[in-house]
Amino acid sequence: MRKIIFVGGIHGVGKTYLCNEICKKMQIPHFSASQLIRQHNEEEMNTLKNVIDVKKNQDALITAITNYVNDISVSLLDGHFCILNGEGEIERIPKETFERMEISCFLVLVDEVEEIRVRLKYRDNIEYSKELLEKFQSEEITYAIELSETLKVPILIHKSREDCKGLYQFLKTNNLI
Repeated sequence: MRKIIFVGGIHGVGKTYLCNEICKKMQIPHFSASQLIRQHNEEEMNTLKNVIDVKKNQDALITAITNYVNDISVSLLDGHFCILNGEGEIERIPKETFERMEISCFLVLVDEVEEIRVRLKYRDNIEYSKELLEKFQSEEITYAIELSETLKVPILIHKSREDCKGLYQFLKTNNLI
């Protein structure tokens, strides 16, 4: 049975960095939801992180997981609990997407909003307001907790770039590594 460790958080919080650290230490593969969607759709997402058709993207993600991740016993999947839709509004990823992915645990990555703003400006040359990023991160956390309770999936909220001892202990305790 496959085990997917879902690493979620807003854009610029450090999901890729954390996943790379976990991969080095635990020797497990890492996939990005957006890369799997692009690979499946064979099309580029726009530079702004807005998603035009949320349902279509999530269906593509489920198909890509089945095609590329299904036979791997334990893997990391980084993605989002919420996204910015075509109107720039925060929209929750449908609960059904997480049900269909059969996630084994949620790792929610958080950081100081100002740090995230700086990373996004440097990485993407896009300036998001502090208010939007605060609201976005808050909604990610709230929804991740709701999903954890509803789907009975263990959850850990981890601060970006902090020591990972507690994170590794969480994964071991839940028989994920």
